[in-house]
Amino acid sequence: AVEYVGLADTADRMRAVYPAVAEFLDAVDNINSLVVQRLTPVQDKVGAVGCAEPDGIADLLAVAATDPLSLTPASIDTRVRAISVAFEKQAAELAALAALRVNWSAALAETASQLDRLRESVDRLSQVRERALRAVLSGPLPPPPDAESQLRAELAALVPVTAPDPAALKRLRERVDVAQRDLDANIELAQGLLDRRSELAGRLEVYQTKAARLGLGEDRDLLASGQIATGLLSRRPCDLRALTRAVSDYQQMLTEKREAAR
Repeated sequence: AVEYVGLADTADRMRAVYPAVAEFLDAVDNINSLVVQRLTPVQDKVGAVGCAEPDGIADLLAVAATDPLSLTPASIDTRVRAISVAFEKQAAELAALAALRVNWSAALAETASQLDRLRESVDRLSQVRERALRAVLSGPLPPPPDAESQLRAELAALVPVTAPDPAALKRLRERVDVAQRDLDANIELAQGLLDRRSELAGRLEVYQTKAARLGLGEDRDLLASGQIATGLLSRRPCDLRALTRAVSDYQQMLTEKREAAR
């Protein structure tokens, strides 16, 4: 006897006779459908932008094809979110490169201006570092880097190129940014030492003024303590640690004498 059945009939019979197999196939189908559903919006965006497909898409599809039941809805969502983040970053980079290409002359001019600011920062670091080394006793301060000349030479090499190379210019600008941040950090370090000395000098003056207002300006102990702090402050270079202790000692002594006078 020959019996003709369709796919729907076959599926119904499998569910009745082999329920475990049917459940397995349903589970696989549910996972694959969920993967497709979650990936479709990202793949549509990739196609619209025209960029290369993020690596995570191929990896997820490979797992869905070979070991689908190792995936869960939560793990699929986690993978798709990571893929979306990677795509957004890739799309942003492509947009930035396109903007550089369209505005090539302006981008070159802006990069030259960044290098001008870098040179100004190098000069400022040299000045602040020199003042800090003369005024404050500290550990070795990093010397001004000589990165600007090399970076400017690389920029000059990009200018006469007939076909713009936005990727090379983008890498150059990133290096300029790194060099600028390093310079700013070193300037802040050297200036911080000078500012700390000025802060301690101001605090000592405030405490001495307060002592005079309390009638303790001629107190021998306070005078001796103040002379120690003033002597440390006048030294070149000044020992900030010793000066900090001396100013703190003066403040503590002033507090104790004020309490004792009450």
